[in-house]
Amino acid sequence: LSAIWDATPQLAADCQRFGMRVQINTLGAQVASFVLEPTDSVYHLQEKLSHLRHLPRLRQRIVHHGLLLKPGTSLAGAGVHDGDHLTLVVLPPHVLLTASSTGVAKLWAAETGECLRTLEGHKSWLTSAAFSPDGASVLTSSADGAAKIWSVATGECLRTLDSHHGAVVSATFSVDGESVLTTFGDSLAKIWCADTGRCVQTF
Repeated sequence: LSAIWDATPQLAADCQRFGMRVQINTLGAQVASFVLEPTDSVYHLQEKLSHLRHLPRLRQRIVHHGLLLKPGTSLAGAGVHDGDHLTLVVLPPHVLLTASSTGVAKLWAAETGECLRTLEGHKSWLTSAAFSPDGASVLTSSADGAAKIWSVATGECLRTLDSHHGAVVSATFSVDGESVLTTFGDSLAKIWCADTGRCVQTF
């Protein structure tokens, strides 16, 4: 998501007195207009966007001439001038993953602390929990001898990787997200196909 800043005629008088005139557009549609002083910080701009558009500051990235602007930098210090074009990049919401001794994993909104999903299905305590490389899935392992793959979007259990070999010590995705490695306390390890849930190799 990007936003382009342009000067607006109705802000000209204020701009002469205070500083820079700025209009923010997203995909061609106007989002907001501000009159800013050159000494205003990027953080100050992000706060104004946050209040006006209900867009958390942590999800905002401001780019100027291909460079990411640091929140503590003043607009003038970042080389921003009246009428310059800036880009607003909006990051996806931050999601946290927790695992518990009750066998339940949870997904939380980092910005609000709200519980988004509860992942229930294991019969014993969890030994590990991790996101897939693309962030679309969660992998959990448990002392119940199974690992599970869950949908972040729905909380649904997509695959159960049942080892029938005692407690799973840890589970992790491969870099491409296509395979899962599970390990056990007796030095045994297994590789699984994440798409089918089939064990493809045992070490």
